[in-house]
Amino acid sequence: MSELQTRKLSKSQFFFFILHAQLGLAILTLPHIVGARAGHDGWISVLIAGIAVQILALLYYLIVKNYPNKTFYDIVVDLLGTKVGKLINFILIGYYVLYATLIAQKCTSILNLWIYYRTPPWVIMGLFIFVCFYIVTSDIQIIGRFLVLASFFIIMLVLLITWTIKDLHPLFLLPVGEADIEDILKGAFDATIAFAGFEIFLFIHAFTDGTVKAKLKWEQISILVVGLFYLLTTLICFMYFPNAAKNIEHPIVYLLVPTKFTIVERVEVFFLAGWVVIMATTFMCFLYISSLGISKLRKRNHHKKEVKIVSILTFAIALPTLYIN
Repeated sequence: MSELQTRKLSKSQFFFFILHAQLGLAILTLPHIVGARAGHDGWISVLIAGIAVQILALLYYLIVKNYPNKTFYDIVVDLLGTKVGKLINFILIGYYVLYATLIAQKCTSILNLWIYYRTPPWVIMGLFIFVCFYIVTSDIQIIGRFLVLASFFIIMLVLLITWTIKDLHPLFLLPVGEADIEDILKGAFDATIAFAGFEIFLFIHAFTDGTVKAKLKWEQISILVVGLFYLLTTLICFMYFPNAAKNIEHPIVYLLVPTKFTIVERVEVFFLAGWVVIMATTFMCFLYISSLGISKLRKRNHHKKEVKIVSILTFAIALPTLYIN
C-alpha cells in the first residue's frame, strides 16, 4: 500500500515532526557558535535567523501549494523531468544521509565525553541507530505519535535550563550592539543552519491532514517555538558566562554542572539523558526523509526496507570519524 494511502499525520503530529527535526545538534553548541561570531550580541543573530527562516518557510509554501498531495521528491521530477529530477533527488538524499550521519556521530561523541567514557563509541552509536531504525520502520503516523510523546523531554530541558535564572546577570548583555553588523549577520547565517530540518515541511505535507495553508501555519509556529528556545538558551548562557560562552563548546552543560538538588547531583547527566532523546528524534526525522527518497527512486510503496540501507550507511560512514582525534 502506498504511504499516501495510509492514515495521515494529524496537525499536532505534523507540528511536532517539524519541531523535532529542527532541535538536536544546536541545543548544546549554538551559544558558542554565535558567541564566537558576535560576542554577547549573538542573541541578535539568533533573532535575525528566526525571522529569515520564517521567510524561507513562506517560499516553501509557494512551492508546494499547487502540489498538496506530492512530496518534494515528486515535485522535482514533475517540474524538471525524470533524469534531472532523479539526479537532484539523489543529491538531496545524499545530503540527508550525511546530516543523519553527523547527528549520530556528534551524539555519540558527546555521550562518550560526558557520560559513557568507558563504553566503546561504536557500541553507543550502534544502540542509538538501532533504536531509531526500529521506530522509523513503522508508518509515518506511528513515528508522529512517538514524536509527540518524546516532546515531554523538551519541557524537561527547558525547566533544567531555566533553573539557573537566579544566577544570571543581565548586565553581561551590555552594551547592546557592540559587535559589528557584519559579525552579527555572520552569526545569523550560522544560527540559520541551526534551524535545519524545517524544510521537512516540503516532504511530509503530503502525508498530513488539512490544507497546505493550515500546514504552513503549524510550520511557522514550530519555527517560532524553536526560535524562542534557541533565544532563551543563548541569552541564559550569555548572562551566565560574561564573554566566555564563545570559548566553551558546550556552555549549556557547563551551566548545569554547579546545579544540585536535594536528592540529585550531576544534574548535567539528567539534562544529557533528555537531550539524547531529542537527538534521537531528530535523527529519526532525517532517517525517514532519506529513506523515503530512496524508496521514491526505487519506486517502492513503503520506506521500510530503505531504512535498513540508510541505517547501515550512516553507521559505516560515522564509525571511522569516532576514532579520529
